Amino acid sequence: LLVADAIVHARPECSGEIKVDFNIRSDGMGDLTINDGRIGPHPTEPQAYSEALPLVQQLVEEIGASLSVRHDAATIFEITFPVAPTVTV
Repeated sequence: LLVADAIVHARPECSGEIKVDFNIRSDGMGDLTINDGRIGPHPTEPQAYSEALPLVQQLVEEIGASLSVRHDAATIFEITFPVAPTVTV
């Protein structure tokens, strides 16, 4: 949803890229980072994001994950969640 949202809100006059990164940490947690390559409004501003963000927040809560939003040179969404253990047969 966040990638689709970044595409929908992309400005055709600007070039850029969307970066998606996933890592599994040694503590069994997964980190998913989505960098939309643009500076967006502060998350506390009304209408800061489309309808996608509340849905993402709900899905994050349902799986016991956490969501953070940073504003550096771009808007960066970070989702941290427990990863299911691997079963060896």
